[in-house]
Amino acid sequence: MNGILHRLRTGCLWDELPERYGSWQLAKDRQNTWFKKGFWPVLVEHLNSAGGGTRVRREVQVPPLDITWHS
Repeated sequence: MNGILHRLRTGCLWDELPERYGSWQLAKDRQNTWFKKGFWPVLVEHLNSAGGGTRVRREVQVPPLDITWHS
């Protein structure tokens, strides 16, 4: 959880996540799972209403980019 929050606060890429947060792949997979299951918005709301620190922003899910090539 702290790795996910660090990434949201700093804007770093997943693979730039400091080692102290553990596996960046695990953090990314966990956040994606929470998005898919609808848990992330609930968690963010809870953290923002209960916390006294930096507010957590809700990261929007961006649809996959569909690139086509025309020659």
